[in-house]
Amino acid sequence: MKTHTLLPALIFSAAFMSTASAASYVYDIQNDLGAGINNTAITDAGWEGNGTWQTRAFDGYYFATLTNGSNVAGTPHVRTLARDLSSVLNASNTSLTLDIKVRIDGDANYKWSSGIADGTTMLLGIQKNGLDWEIVQNGIVSTTKGGFVSASNGTNYVSLVVDYGAGTVDLMHGATKLINDYALDPTLTAAYVANNADGLQMGMDTSYYVGTGSFTIDTVPEPSSSALLGLAGMALVLRRRR
Repeated sequence: MKTHTLLPALIFSAAFMSTASAASYVYDIQNDLGAGINNTAITDAGWEGNGTWQTRAFDGYYFATLTNGSNVAGTPHVRTLARDLSSVLNASNTSLTLDIKVRIDGDANYKWSSGIADGTTMLLGIQKNGLDWEIVQNGIVSTTKGGFVSASNGTNYVSLVVDYGAGTVDLMHGATKLINDYALDPTLTAAYVANNADGLQMGMDTSYYVGTGSFTIDTVPEPSSSALLGLAGMALVLRRRR
């Protein structure tokens, strides 16, 4: 076979390998919980735990877990949502990125958190504690970045980036890396997370205008898995050309 006849097969193979390399899961609170009028209660839509959903119409559509006037700083209101995450989480993952859209209030006296949970414990997540941004692993704050001024009373995009191969985790605020190459809890292997993570979790401890807007989970499998898929695609093209 001439070289130029191999080109379409190689292009197809490369394209297939790249598109098959990542998986993504999105949970958008506005879309999945439905519409509501500002400052009125709306459906919980499967979320369990203390607090009642209320709408917040600031810079888009946001929701908070409130307890009808009994909001006390230091008393977290935690909500969890059971979800099958097997479409993105598996033992072959080499990396995991958790992107969260959140509205942050300007007041320092509150605590907000969101992440992936096993039903009771946040396995991997992000916490905003006053003026500090924190990485949560296995329900414990493992490290903190203090003094970072985020977009007050507006939309913030924060990310937790896990590199299973290197055994590290990063915390990003937009394009700014707040925490770099922090040690990943050794128990939180790709297999462990895939076997135990069964939902999303979020919490807050005051009635300030703070709320999660959406969760996005992106994962990348080990190279050998995508490479085999790509080679299979190339072999199919070559066979048809014979």
